Amino acid sequence: MVFWAGMDLANVFKNRTINHTIFYITLDPERALGIEDVLPDYTIICPYKSPLVNEMKNRGVNVVVLEDELKQKEVAEAIKKGTYGILQSDFVRKYIKTYVQGSIPHVMILKNSQLIEDFCKKQGWKLLAPMAKVAEQFENKISQYKLLSNIVPFPKSITTTLDNLTFNVNNSVLQFNRGHSGNTTFFINSKKDLEKLAKKFPKREAKISEYIKGKTFTLNCLVLKSGRVIAGSISEQITGLKSATNNPNTTCGNDFTSPGNLSKMQIKKIQEIAQSTGMALYKKDYRGLFGIDVIIENKTGKLYFIEVNTHQPASISFEAKLHRQIGKMPLLAYFILDSLGRGVKPAKEIRQLAKPPIVLPIKAKQIIYRNKTGKTLRLKDIEKKYKGKGLISRTKFIKPNEEIYRRQQWNNRKIGQ
Repeated sequence: MVFWAGMDLANVFKNRTINHTIFYITLDPERALGIEDVLPDYTIICPYKSPLVNEMKNRGVNVVVLEDELKQKEVAEAIKKGTYGILQSDFVRKYIKTYVQGSIPHVMILKNSQLIEDFCKKQGWKLLAPMAKVAEQFENKISQYKLLSNIVPFPKSITTTLDNLTFNVNNSVLQFNRGHSGNTTFFINSKKDLEKLAKKFPKREAKISEYIKGKTFTLNCLVLKSGRVIAGSISEQITGLKSATNNPNTTCGNDFTSPGNLSKMQIKKIQEIAQSTGMALYKKDYRGLFGIDVIIENKTGKLYFIEVNTHQPASISFEAKLHRQIGKMPLLAYFILDSLGRGVKPAKEIRQLAKPPIVLPIKAKQIIYRNKTGKTLRLKDIEKKYKGKGLISRTKFIKPNEEIYRRQQWNNRKIGQ
């Protein structure tokens, strides 16, 4: 499917990525989409076959599926270690070496780690990702708060171990240092809620913040090598949707239409927070994609900073499709051009590709429907049941609260599968 509706992005990549072979290594091939049709030498490597993989191959995208090359047991063993496990596979290493034939391969991933960084360096591969050490500092909830508390407007917060807590923190939000999709975020509504956590994790440090009732908004961003911070388009974070998840803290998608109702001052404030966060990252040598979450209090309209995510945000690929629909250059394209060694210089073809609007001028939304059954489901059992409803899961087995399918729409039309 061709998404670009404006300038010739394909020619920009042809001129600027010549002799650059890019491999996107991922557990979920959806994360590697958005500009796959305009990159001249791009390969996606993922574990399993899926309707999305079939659709991509039909469009001429080079997709390598481990399931087609290895025994099921070998694939299962590899993905136990996530992206790092796939990279370590003898098959993947040999495939990349044979494919590039002596030139330097460029590797993209969703989220960096020190293991991945060290492994790619050992192999002589150029990893297109922020430095793991810096990313982890800002990704973890406690160190993030300590680094940014004087820069962005957090809600009233403290950091402490639960056995040292000596006062009432009812009506608050507790977060442990690491988590994903809300799995280490807890709402504290009573003394009993806190006691239960303190008994289980007495020595674990936590950030406890005043509970703010309001709507949460996400903004994907990019720190360039030059220090420039580019923002994408604001989306409202869809959280705890009952038809999509049993967990009230789990993110279930993005609504790009809702920000059209924000005031100019609120939009400006979100932009300022993004810039301040990006500059703080840049000063610590962070280069690459990141995302911020903010909450707007219902009663006062005041903005508070929730967190920064220092990896490729999950909505980047969907947002790239939307930006190309309206003839704008997506963050994913800026990121690749900036990462390949030359940076995003003000060449004529780059100036012609307008950066994304802070508020998307079209209606767009994606909703992620998760496994609510409490048991692990098999892909073959859900493919028929959910066929035609959206983009079916790209994994073999779907654990509780993992994605079954997602719906992506713009201007009331479905995008993709």
